[in-house]
Amino acid sequence: MIFQNGAASIHYEVAGAGFPLLLSHGVIESSDSWAEVVPALAEHFRVVVHDARGRGRSGFGGVAFSYPELAEDVEALARHLDLGPILHAGHSMGGRVALEHALTHPGRVRALAVVSARAEAPDEAGRSRLRELAGRTRAEGTGVAVEMWARPGEPAHERARTVSLANPLDGTLAAFDALIAMESLLPRLGAVRAPTLVIAGDGDHAYVDSAKAMVAAIPGSRLTLIEGVGHFPNLEAPDRLARALIGFFGSLRA
Repeated sequence: MIFQNGAASIHYEVAGAGFPLLLSHGVIESSDSWAEVVPALAEHFRVVVHDARGRGRSGFGGVAFSYPELAEDVEALARHLDLGPILHAGHSMGGRVALEHALTHPGRVRALAVVSARAEAPDEAGRSRLRELAGRTRAEGTGVAVEMWARPGEPAHERARTVSLANPLDGTLAAFDALIAMESLLPRLGAVRAPTLVIAGDGDHAYVDSAKAMVAAIPGSRLTLIEGVGHFPNLEAPDRLARALIGFFGSLRA
């Protein structure tokens, strides 16, 4: 299904019944990257997955976008479906979007799970690497975009590459622009009031450091590290990620 939010046409799907749980995906991904996790979640929740603007089956009208605008797409989707309070889990870029949304619309969010995400802004070396990767993506296609987060031969590389390959080139490049331009959320995270679980794969070392920084900044938040996993728990260990989300969100509803 598709609804229009300004320049963006947002594709979404719904599975299961119960309290609404919205899933947001990573910068080079689409809702397809949640496919192995959704069936387990849908046994407990009304699961809503969407393609962020410019990725998957969602359009962006050729208009540059930012993380706050991606968060407003989430809010528009919640209003479109008349969801009321939601649970929100986001992977990588989607975790950043979930935090932006919770800060901007605190009354909407019952609880958050932030998976393999960063709240800080890239440093200059990081921005340079992202610009280089965006240039390679423009020249070689969206399949190479995964290489910032998984190298050939690593467990999630081929699955993540397949998801990335299906994304439009112009939308992927616009998403890189948003990533390069983003500002740090860390100074604002003390204002997050929703119960928050921060998850990272223990092999995703830079993101483990980011996860610890988020937990230090978000009042009452907790950290879960998934053993033997890199940047893509949703692809490498979907069963274990689903159990972590069900356990956390389910405990809040008990």
